[in-house]
Amino acid sequence: LLLSPRGLQGLVEASELTKEEMNALLLQSDLPPSQYSYVLLEWVGLYAMEGLRDGTLDGGFGIEDQLMKKLTDVRAEYFSIGDMTAGRMPLAY
Repeated sequence: LLLSPRGLQGLVEASELTKEEMNALLLQSDLPPSQYSYVLLEWVGLYAMEGLRDGTLDGGFGIEDQLMKKLTDVRAEYFSIGDMTAGRMPLAY
Protein backbone atom coordinates (compact mmCIF):
# COMPACT_ATOMS: atom_id res chain seq x y z
CA LEU A 1 0.00 0.00 0.00
CA LEU A 2 2.71 2.46 0.96
CA LEU A 3 5.00 1.57 -1.92
CA SER A 4 2.91 3.09 -4.69
CA PRO A 5 1.50 6.50 -5.54
CA ARG A 6 -1.91 4.82 -5.88
CA GLY A 7 -1.68 3.47 -2.33
CA LEU A 8 -0.67 6.84 -0.95
CA GLN A 9 -3.56 8.45 -2.84
CA GLY A 10 -5.85 5.94 -1.15
CA LEU A 11 -4.59 7.12 2.22
CA VAL A 12 -5.31 10.72 1.17
CA GLU A 13 -8.84 9.74 0.11
CA ALA A 14 -9.36 8.03 3.48
CA SER A 15 -8.15 11.23 5.23
CA GLU A 16 -5.24 9.34 6.79
CA LEU A 17 -2.65 11.41 4.93
CA THR A 18 -2.79 14.96 3.59
CA LYS A 19 -2.12 15.76 -0.04
CA GLU A 20 0.86 17.86 1.10
CA GLU A 21 2.31 14.87 2.97
CA MET A 22 1.83 12.63 -0.06
CA ASN A 23 3.56 15.17 -2.29
CA ALA A 24 6.41 15.50 0.21
CA LEU A 25 7.02 11.76 -0.07
CA LEU A 26 6.55 11.45 -3.82
CA LEU A 27 7.94 14.70 -5.17
CA GLN A 28 10.19 16.29 -2.58
CA SER A 29 12.13 13.37 -1.20
CA ASP A 30 14.83 11.28 -2.79
CA LEU A 31 13.77 8.26 -0.76
CA PRO A 32 12.88 4.93 -2.33
CA PRO A 33 9.30 3.80 -1.66
CA SER A 34 10.54 1.16 0.80
CA GLN A 35 11.50 4.02 3.15
CA TYR A 36 8.13 5.81 3.15
CA SER A 37 6.86 3.90 6.16
CA TYR A 38 9.75 5.15 8.30
CA VAL A 39 8.92 8.74 7.39
CA LEU A 40 5.24 8.18 8.14
CA LEU A 41 6.09 6.63 11.49
CA GLU A 42 8.29 9.61 12.34
CA TRP A 43 5.47 11.97 11.39
CA VAL A 44 3.13 10.07 13.74
CA GLY A 45 5.60 10.63 16.58
CA LEU A 46 5.99 14.31 15.76
CA TYR A 47 2.23 14.86 15.56
CA ALA A 48 1.76 13.03 18.86
CA MET A 49 4.40 15.15 20.59
CA GLU A 50 2.78 18.28 19.15
CA GLY A 51 -0.59 17.08 20.47
CA LEU A 52 0.85 16.56 23.93
CA ARG A 53 2.49 19.98 23.84
CA ASP A 54 -0.65 21.88 22.73
CA GLY A 55 -3.06 19.91 24.94
CA THR A 56 -4.85 17.95 22.21
CA LEU A 57 -3.55 14.80 23.88
CA ASP A 58 -3.51 14.57 27.65
CA GLY A 59 -1.82 12.18 30.02
CA GLY A 60 1.53 13.62 31.02
CA PHE A 61 4.81 11.76 31.03
CA GLY A 62 3.17 8.34 31.25
CA ILE A 63 1.40 8.62 27.91
CA GLU A 64 4.45 10.16 26.24
CA ASP A 65 6.64 7.34 27.51
CA GLN A 66 4.22 4.61 26.44
CA LEU A 67 3.58 6.21 23.05
CA MET A 68 7.31 6.40 22.29
CA LYS A 69 7.77 2.78 23.40
CA LYS A 70 4.95 1.63 21.11
CA LEU A 71 6.30 3.61 18.16
CA THR A 72 9.71 2.06 18.79
CA ASP A 73 8.08 -1.40 18.90
CA VAL A 74 6.36 -0.78 15.57
CA ARG A 75 9.62 0.41 14.05
CA ALA A 76 11.46 -2.65 15.35
CA GLU A 77 8.76 -4.95 13.99
CA TYR A 78 8.97 -3.26 10.62
CA PHE A 79 12.66 -4.19 10.43
CA SER A 80 11.65 -7.87 10.51
CA ILE A 81 9.64 -7.46 7.30
CA GLY A 82 11.70 -7.93 4.16
CA ASP A 83 11.81 -5.24 1.52
CA MET A 84 12.02 -5.51 -2.25
CA THR A 85 15.67 -6.55 -2.16
CA ALA A 86 15.33 -9.22 0.54
CA GLY A 87 14.71 -12.01 -1.95
CA ARG A 88 17.71 -11.34 -4.17
CA MET A 89 20.13 -14.15 -4.72
CA PRO A 90 23.73 -13.34 -3.79
CA LEU A 91 26.27 -13.43 -6.54
CA ALA A 92 28.08 -16.73 -6.86
CA TYR A 93 31.86 -16.43 -7.06
